[in-house]
Amino acid sequence: MPVTQISDIVVPSTFVPYVQQKTLELSALYRSGVIAPDQELTAAAASGGDLVRLPFWNDLEGESNVGSDNPSVHSTPASINADQDIAVKHFRNKSWSSMSLAGELAGSDPARVVADSIAEYWARDMQSILIASLT
Repeated sequence: MPVTQISDIVVPSTFVPYVQQKTLELSALYRSGVIAPDQELTAAAASGGDLVRLPFWNDLEGESNVGSDNPSVHSTPASINADQDIAVKHFRNKSWSSMSLAGELAGSDPARVVADSIAEYWARDMQSILIASLT
């Protein structure tokens, strides 16, 4: 009877953080500084829903006033307005599988290939999604 052994499993507490960090290290956008981790966005992404609303203040606008020492000339205060960006959360997944017989016939472990390659896969995939989202 087949028995699952420790060597057959991936321990999530070790594997997931490793893949996440390795994925960032392999991302050309991250390495170049174009994107960077942000605690507020990470918290917003972890909240419920499929959208993240990002409020912001609009830039100050309008012409400046000409200064005067005449007490009857008053400056009229301008308002500042707010707006929001809306970001879509991307829920992505991909899975791979292999049979032990396939590894035995191939002479190497397909699951090990997946484990060694998964960070590169997600770095490429996430960059493609980001570029597609921005264009």
